[in-house]
Amino acid sequence: MELSFIELMENTSLWLLALTAAPNKDNAFSAEGVASLIVAILTLVATVFIAVFVYALQQKDAQKATEKQKAGAKKILFTELSSGLETVIHAPRSGGVGDVSGQLSLLLISYLPYIQESFEPEQLHHLLQLVEVMSGTAKQAASEDNAAAAEYIQGQMGLFVEERFVPAMRSRYAEQFLRLDDYRRVLTPLTRSVLKILSGEPLPPAAGNRLTAIDGALLLEVDPNGYTKIYDTTGNPLCNALLDTDAVGGYGIEAGWAKTKLYVGDFQGGKRHGQGCSYSLWGHHKIFDGKWEDDKPKTGTLFHLVFEKDSSDGKKLYQ
Repeated sequence: MELSFIELMENTSLWLLALTAAPNKDNAFSAEGVASLIVAILTLVATVFIAVFVYALQQKDAQKATEKQKAGAKKILFTELSSGLETVIHAPRSGGVGDVSGQLSLLLISYLPYIQESFEPEQLHHLLQLVEVMSGTAKQAASEDNAAAAEYIQGQMGLFVEERFVPAMRSRYAEQFLRLDDYRRVLTPLTRSVLKILSGEPLPPAAGNRLTAIDGALLLEVDPNGYTKIYDTTGNPLCNALLDTDAVGGYGIEAGWAKTKLYVGDFQGGKRHGQGCSYSLWGHHKIFDGKWEDDKPKTGTLFHLVFEKDSSDGKKLYQ
């Protein structure tokens, strides 16, 4: 049983009193000797207590300092990492990747001793991967090649974005993600767990198969068959298609219906196939409206348009 300091003092005093009151035939202890002994013992006990108390205070202060350093390290890493993730998710093709912090690697190296015990091995490994990708993106952008940086980050999307949303984020409709209500909802469970540990706060619910815009409007739906529906700011559909950036036709659409600058209509096998209308690059004038087969007009209406290319030299472009 542990005794408090006060109990220890009381027990010591009682023992010494008993010692002085006990019969002493040989007169081994005089009253003065016993008093001196009492003072010495009490001084020793008090000294030990003060030393233990000071040590406990030092340990408590050290623990507080460590916790403060750990919280500060997490906060800084969360701010830089989440800012980078938000940038690349909102604008993966726009070149905005230049805003990604180039200091993440140095920050992680500096703060890793304070935070690593907060993570499971898998989470820690994932954090290292995220920092590596973000740092690589920043390095590419620092060389004033935002196009290369954007291409690089698009190739790494599967590391931190749910697989079902990756095709849309790599497609020609990626700019629609600027309207996304909260970028964290499209992250993988592992990435979300890393951010939760760093922030110390709960994250918004993960997205199902539907994403909404900041104003609450429907932004995107993913069907079980893999087809993705994307809507513009007015709620009109931009596509209902199987998106594939490697599609042979260069439109990034494998099959389904889609609206692009040069064509609105059906696709099959990566090519324009079915009902559709093609448009000119300048002025968005109709060129052919009707049935398409294997990327070529088949039956329908061909529009012949002539418009000024440059009125200063009188040249005309025939479309």
